[in-house]
This record gives sequence, structure tokens and C-alpha cells, in this order.
Amino acid sequence: MMVYFFRHGETEWNKEHRYQGAKNSPLTAYGKSQIELVCSIFEKEPDLPKPLKVYVSPLERAVETAEILARHIDIDLIPEDRLREVSLGSWDGMTQDEIRVQYPHALDGAKPYNWYFKSPDGENLVSAKRRIATWLSEVSNQTVCAVAHGLIGRVLIGIYLGLSDDEFLKVAIAQDAFYKIHGGKVYAIGKGVLNFDEA
Repeated sequence: MMVYFFRHGETEWNKEHRYQGAKNSPLTAYGKSQIELVCSIFEKEPDLPKPLKVYVSPLERAVETAEILARHIDIDLIPEDRLREVSLGSWDGMTQDEIRVQYPHALDGAKPYNWYFKSPDGENLVSAKRRIATWLSEVSNQTVCAVAHGLIGRVLIGIYLGLSDDEFLKVAIAQDAFYKIHGGKVYAIGKGVLNFDEA
């Protein structure tokens, strides 16, 4: 199995520290340049299938990122709803400060990396893990690419490496690297080996 993972580039709401979830905001000019740079590195990756199957979240920021990738390599673009970002329900589009004001005490006891799942009407972690695990099992004998989101990248890597929830929720998923998931390890190209298996 070889799975390449791209997170979408920086968006307007990323700059504002808003959690996007199932809502969307467009890539910034900087976000587009991030993906152009990552793609210029990725297109040199040896032995890529032609076309490469690219599974993409239906959310616009991921689709926009995949369209940039399509300008660099030959791809077969496949919409994949299971790669959509985890939704916080009524918290989508809000900052943590806004959540604290509008939902007093909702984040009491939350850890820095698990607060996403404190929403009263958002998707829970069990559901997110289940849909990503199902997708991963279906592509396990192929070379494919996924274009999705930060939290989805954490879940994907955590499942692949067998990490605990606390371990994989701390994983940083950069917007200026692509991830190569293969041979029991995860590599961030341009960032070096990420030794998540030793976390």
C-alpha cells in the first residue's frame, strides 16, 4: 500500500483561527502558493501511476487543492465523502473564543487536541475513525492519493500506525508538505521522517 496525503492549503478561516468543519472558506493566495510548491515536489515522486487515483473530500477547499494538483500530474479525480472534515455541528465556522462565550463551560475539561469532539451536535471520534478506516481498507492494495483536511489526516495516520487517540490527535498536519504512508512509516516530504510509531 502507498497512500499519499495532502491537506488543503491555507484558507481565509485558517488565518482567523476558525474551525471550518463542514463549512467552507476559500484558499488564500498564500494557500494556493503552498500547494503549488508542494505539487512541484510531488510531481518528482518516482513511480506514480498514470493517472494517479486522487480521492478528494467534497468540501470546496479540498477540491480547489486537488485542481491545483491536476495541473502538475495526470490524475483521476474521485469524490470521496468519507474524507470530508469532521463537523462540529453548530460550532462550525466559530473560533474557540466564540464557543466559550456562546456555550459557557462546554469546553471545561477539554484537552488542547480533543476539544473538537465536545460539540453537542458534532460528529464524534468513533464515527470519524470508522469512516476513515473503511476507506483505508478499500485502498490498501493500491497506490492512491487523498486530498482532505487536518483532522482527517490525523485520524488517517493514527489508524495506520495504531496510535492511541491522545497520540494521533497531537499530530501536526502541515499545509506545506505531502505525506507518504507506506511500509509502516509516515513521511512528510520536505519535513523528514515523522516517527509517529515512536510517539
